[in-house]
Amino acid sequence: IAAGRGWGTGTSFALTADGALWGWGANMSGELGIGTLIDRTTPVLIGTAYAAVAPGGTHTVAIKTDGSLWTWGANHEGQLGTGTADNFVVPRPVKIGDGYRTASANNRHSLAIKTDGSLWAWGANEYGQLGDGTKISRFVPVKIGTGFADVVAGELNSFGIKTDGSLWAWGSNGTWALGDGTNVDRLEAVQIGTGYSAVSSNSGRSVALKTD
Repeated sequence: IAAGRGWGTGTSFALTADGALWGWGANMSGELGIGTLIDRTTPVLIGTAYAAVAPGGTHTVAIKTDGSLWTWGANHEGQLGTGTADNFVVPRPVKIGDGYRTASANNRHSLAIKTDGSLWAWGANEYGQLGDGTKISRFVPVKIGTGFADVVAGELNSFGIKTDGSLWAWGSNGTWALGDGTNVDRLEAVQIGTGYSAVSSNSGRSVALKTD
């Protein structure tokens, strides 16, 4: 079960054991992916053969059992990864690529890890939340690094855990949310520590869990 993150949140999703993806709630930006902009008060079937879903508030990222990556919803910052950014919405799933195993999204940017451990990012980037060393928004996925096991899109920043348990952070840091001891925004990933197994962040604050 997953719920939308950030402003505009009001959408929920559930994934059944057989891969059926269901959604309900707010749908003003097509974030349910059902082809309309009509809110749903009860679960509606979005599609089958899904393995994971990552709601981003007004857009959604999902991965199918074959490793293909799909997005839908708002695209005003290029957060769908379709190659364009406009004020229109995409109310049905659009395939972005293949070979993915996990993803995370939050309002205006999206992140995903491929089966080879490489991290990819796209969408808004004014605080360096994509981690590519720039503040340039990206309309298609760009490779950020390798060796990642998990990733989380914060509101204006991002966090990743590598396969060796090291925790990395980048993006907005005005509220000291990155945990590097400063309030300086980071355009590239900086290592925060080691021995971590999970991380979560939203609304300018972050928490993480160590392996102990």
